Amino acid sequence: TKFGPYALGTRYVVAQIDDETLDSYSGAGIAFLAHKTLVSEKALPVDDLAREVAYQWWGQSVGLKSFDDAWLWQGLAQYSSVMYRESQQSAAEFRETLAEIIELALAFEQEASIARAPAALNDQSPAYRSVVYYKGAYVYHMLRGTIGDDKFFNLLKSYYSTYKGQNASIDNFETLADKIVGSSMRGFFGLWIDSTGVPEFKTEYTILRTKEGKFKVRGTVRQNMDSFRGPVTVALESEGGRENKMTLDLRGTSADFDLASEGKPLEVVVDPENRYLRISDALRVSVVVRRGIQHFQREEYAEAEEQFRSAIKLSSRSSLAWYNLGLLLAQ
Repeated sequence: TKFGPYALGTRYVVAQIDDETLDSYSGAGIAFLAHKTLVSEKALPVDDLAREVAYQWWGQSVGLKSFDDAWLWQGLAQYSSVMYRESQQSAAEFRETLAEIIELALAFEQEASIARAPAALNDQSPAYRSVVYYKGAYVYHMLRGTIGDDKFFNLLKSYYSTYKGQNASIDNFETLADKIVGSSMRGFFGLWIDSTGVPEFKTEYTILRTKEGKFKVRGTVRQNMDSFRGPVTVALESEGGRENKMTLDLRGTSADFDLASEGKPLEVVVDPENRYLRISDALRVSVVVRRGIQHFQREEYAEAEEQFRSAIKLSSRSSLAWYNLGLLLAQ
């Protein structure tokens, strides 16, 4: 219903394989899952399984003109998995899912752009998965937020119906996006696909009390990327909860805002719905811990300890960093 009809007959086969190869991989009409995945006492990795199913559309039915176009295959399959989780989760749970994807996406973001990652990175490395799978998935989420659900799902269906049984490139996808949106998306693709770097939003503001005993908050949102363009939401948290918000058309490094509040203002929050892939002081710590966890899972213990201790230097109060360092040292 979201992408178009399954193109490989009436059967989808799941085959168990040994533990000496990858945990999972796909062929036309079939998914191969390692024995350990099926017999583990842990819950089945639903996000990984959903991605394997999505490969039947992205990768099997619609192929790639070259491996440099891997974002169309692996990034879109990963985002299909994210959308499956969205369909099963509450709004609050899905915000946690997006926060998790952001951490994974930023863990190695500076290593290569999405367009360059297939040539520059080992496709079995954590850095490759971070850039192509997780940053790639979040770029689709940002594209959806930028053009709206109707045009986004129209784009996916059109991409699938146009290139089913053929090979496509990122340029083909961008051209199709331009057609469906009705304007050039070059700025979006140039920023998020061809380049590295993500924005960091900061605020400066003044709280004023009115004659009626209410409050006004006037300030400026600043960000660090000249090439960034897009609508940015600013929300005001007050003693009565989140009372007001507005959307700024940020077409440079700064934009002014003016918000009113009944209760005493506590904090101005930029991009409260995680519309954009971005960095912050808190995320810097989480990202370093995430890199350490990935080293830990690969039994690269010295590298993992280095990352956890680096996170603690950034924030000595990070319970996540201390907890994972404790787990490591208990090995």
